[in-house]
Amino acid sequence: MSVLCAILGLIMAVSTPQKAPFLLKKAFFEAQKHSKYVQNTEYIAIVDYDLPITRERFYIYHTKTGRLVLKSRVSHAKKSGNLYARRFSNRKNSFKSSKGSFITYKTYKRNNKKTAMRLIGLEKGNNNALRRGIVIHNRNGNLHSGGCFTFLTADLKKVLSLLKGGAFFYVYKTPIKR
Repeated sequence: MSVLCAILGLIMAVSTPQKAPFLLKKAFFEAQKHSKYVQNTEYIAIVDYDLPITRERFYIYHTKTGRLVLKSRVSHAKKSGNLYARRFSNRKNSFKSSKGSFITYKTYKRNNKKTAMRLIGLEKGNNNALRRGIVIHNRNGNLHSGGCFTFLTADLKKVLSLLKGGAFFYVYKTPIKR
């Protein structure tokens, strides 16, 4: 099943909170732009940085059934904002989050022997993600990260399992109107 068909089916089948159809459509269009990189078409991950860090704002959907498989809290970087992610960067050592389209890459063992997953940024605003070391990893007790996507250990195991092998990972923040 092509990425286009899989995600279109997801958009039609999903019944979630009011904003979810918009986020799914946005993620769909972004996934289509980068479809040559998507290898795992079974799941799609979305981060909604319009929500505060205290809320569940990370979602994994099964693209064939439209079922929400996982809903979880996810961090943002400490210099991106306290409660809400408001500032973003693609620079190394900025301690800010990045947004946009990513592809999950390889897993590896961190210094603490816990497994993490690398991300490849696909846009001008996040294409340094691999060089910056922006990864998916366990929370380590901190609410904020240095730019990574951190999860509680119980959720992390499922995230890593579902998103392995080149899944599309989309980070959304409503653009600021000037």
